[in-house]
Amino acid sequence: MEKILFCFSIVLFSCQETSSHTPPTRKKIIVQEVKKDEAQLKIDDFSLFWTEFKRAIKETDSSKIIQLTETTLQLMGREDSDPRIKLSGQEIAKAILYVANNGGYFDEKLNKSVSYREFLQRNTSDIEEFNQASKQQWIKDFLFKHTEYGWRLSVLYTNTVNYK
Repeated sequence: MEKILFCFSIVLFSCQETSSHTPPTRKKIIVQEVKKDEAQLKIDDFSLFWTEFKRAIKETDSSKIIQLTETTLQLMGREDSDPRIKLSGQEIAKAILYVANNGGYFDEKLNKSVSYREFLQRNTSDIEEFNQASKQQWIKDFLFKHTEYGWRLSVLYTNTVNYK
């Protein structure tokens, strides 16, 4: 009986799994997930997206602008009869920077013209059109949509008749 117990004990101990690898802590997992999202630029919070978008405009960072825009950007005219242009790749950044540098609107409250370069540096709390609950943000001539990849610029309105 002692031999059976002894053999059983040896088998039991030899079958136990030993691991020299310690599992990652929850903190490490969170850091890895954040890095993954940053690489993909999936930003689900519009205020965070807006911060990245306005930084890209300010720094004229074409690659970041492209990443924050849908694969195909719709460039729409002011009138229904104006040309509608679909842009991709570097043409996206070119169009957005063109509108940021040349476009603007008249602010009736301030009684002055405001360039888009100036406007695009505002915080979401300073933008009347911003609606936190909406899955679309139509801000001046910019239409942003929440997609499966996070927020993206989808449509841009400008004078497509004169756009080069």
